[in-house]
Amino acid sequence: MIPIENYQAIQITFHSEQLGQFNEIFNVEIDGNPKLLPITVSGQVIGPTFYFDQVQLKYGLVSYGFQTTLACHLYNTSLVSMPFKLHIDQDKRRKANYVSFEEDIDDDSDDDDQTNKEFFIRPSHGTIPPQSDTKIFVDFIPKAIQKYDTFLHVDVEGVGKNIFSLPITAK
Repeated sequence: MIPIENYQAIQITFHSEQLGQFNEIFNVEIDGNPKLLPITVSGQVIGPTFYFDQVQLKYGLVSYGFQTTLACHLYNTSLVSMPFKLHIDQDKRRKANYVSFEEDIDDDSDDDDQTNKEFFIRPSHGTIPPQSDTKIFVDFIPKAIQKYDTFLHVDVEGVGKNIFSLPITAK
């Protein structure tokens, strides 16, 4: 209750688990006023904004069985940190474009499984601080003689999967 001719600072802390609009009404009781005073807090929660510094990862003509590495930057233009995970589509015409993540490698791993990997993403996941960037490396070792058309997908924790897709091409 707020006494007459006084004021009370109100601090509201907001944490959202979902995107979209919100509208909350808080009723405040004022001494001597029989009616509650409504205070409305409204807004919209949006996902992080980000972009790559390239429109595609274009390997061009690559040699079968030899590693080629391309790099790009992922920029977080949001005012909040952005937890991300990167992954690459599987090719539907073949068994798969095998993807290796740095955390998957250990000394006990099956050597045959490691030889089947075609893409290696470094880092494959992490958190980009507000208004910052991280450098992403994508190593490619072709295991088939074919044209490659696939995508580097960005999942954003708490927002969704495949939020953005960066094309990858190679011959």
